[in-house]
Amino acid sequence: MVLGYLVEECFRPLAALVLLLVVANVLFGLLLRHRLLIRWVLELQILVDLLILTGMLHFSGGSENPASFVYVFHVIISGILLTRQRCYTTVVLATGLFGAMVFAEMAGVIQHYTLSVFPHALGGGEDLMHGAHDLAFTTSAVLVQFILMLLTAYFTTTIMERLRAQEQRASTERQRLQHVVQATGAGLAVLDRDLQPVWLNEQIRQWLDLPADLIGRPSPRLNEWTGGEDGPAAATFGDGKVRVVERVTHAPGERHFQVTVAPLRDRDGNIHQVVELALDVTERKRIEAEKRRRKRLARARRGRIERGRGTGRGAGGRGRR
Repeated sequence: MVLGYLVEECFRPLAALVLLLVVANVLFGLLLRHRLLIRWVLELQILVDLLILTGMLHFSGGSENPASFVYVFHVIISGILLTRQRCYTTVVLATGLFGAMVFAEMAGVIQHYTLSVFPHALGGGEDLMHGAHDLAFTTSAVLVQFILMLLTAYFTTTIMERLRAQEQRASTERQRLQHVVQATGAGLAVLDRDLQPVWLNEQIRQWLDLPADLIGRPSPRLNEWTGGEDGPAAATFGDGKVRVVERVTHAPGERHFQVTVAPLRDRDGNIHQVVELALDVTERKRIEAEKRRRKRLARARRGRIERGRGTGRGAGGRGRR
């Protein structure tokens, strides 16, 4: 039904452009997969897409095509993935391509193809009067397109810069926390409501022999460590209380840990994650056990001495009798 609004001579060029778009995307995908031209792939892809889009608009009504606003999507993509400067460069490039096509059609340099969905007035000779041949219409079309893309670029880049700044602050805080935790020799694990790891520091990975790609995936080893649904992490999700527990691992060798389990709340005060801070207290336990052993030995030695003294006094008394 859509094709019924186009003249037949546009079908082949449009089909060729669609095929070219598919081939281009496949090639760019291969470049990304093999990490070739990695710095320029995105810019090249946006440029090629804009050229193909301009060609498709030309063969489907030019400035009279109501779908001409799709340039905006490339501006949004540029604002999300590229810098502010390159996003505005995309605006200038898209406006230049659209304006060149529109004014070339108006001047008769290239042919204008009729899109019958756009209303056309009849001239004195009963010929169609195209908006694409009217200076006021074409100028306003280019101007509106430019303003739309400019505003889109401004809002998109502003939002993305704020998000990037927040991510940078969060990353800085995470690194600072990681350095502090690393300096204390503690292990840190952040768990979601499914008790899956959101973040693990290197120390806890080494202690539990966890793979580097464990984030967001279940792990029997980690589940054994947290205690699963019956463990303190699950209980903290339920009541929001901070818990301090002791855990023991047996491979390789017996190690003792003191683990503090605490809730992490969102802005609304809801618990969305739990953090476990683990300290290796094996040496402390060994020292405490050694102290207890020495105390027992000391008590036993004092007991033997006292028993020996008592025996000596008893023997002395019998001798005097």
